[in-house]
Amino acid sequence: MEVPANEPTAPESGAVDIEAIRSKMTIDPPLQDMYDKLIINGRRIMFSQETFAETSKYLDGPEPMAKKIADGVVAVVYLLGEKTNGGMNPKLVVPVTLGLSLDGFEFLQKAGNPEATKETLGEAVAIATETVMQKYGVPADQIEQLVAQNRAAVDAPTEQPGILGAAQ
Repeated sequence: MEVPANEPTAPESGAVDIEAIRSKMTIDPPLQDMYDKLIINGRRIMFSQETFAETSKYLDGPEPMAKKIADGVVAVVYLLGEKTNGGMNPKLVVPVTLGLSLDGFEFLQKAGNPEATKETLGEAVAIATETVMQKYGVPADQIEQLVAQNRAAVDAPTEQPGILGAAQ
């Protein structure tokens, strides 16, 4: 039986269910439009033809895959923050970081990269979240809480009632 093109498909056996994680994300309704625009612009940067060769070369490098994903996402989040008039709304920093981490990971997973594991995604999200929050001056105890919250969403997406409470 064919699945219609607009219907989400179940992840392959052993694959991380990215849509289950995304479905748990909650964004304050007045911020949803800005979040969507930031994600679209982040995807344009991440998956542009201009950066594809350089990105591919970096992904083939010796660093752990989680660090490579996190480094790429952090660079994109910083760039988005610089290009946003007045800077990125602090309430969107964590959700955008998580959203773009999921996008980068999903790309690797669909490409069949053997390093695209749940553990890699969890570590990438933790590194990226901690790094961007430090840049935005969030106190260490709040960073630890947000990192743990995002990691829990990755580790058990069907058990989390909603994540990113800081984004509400």
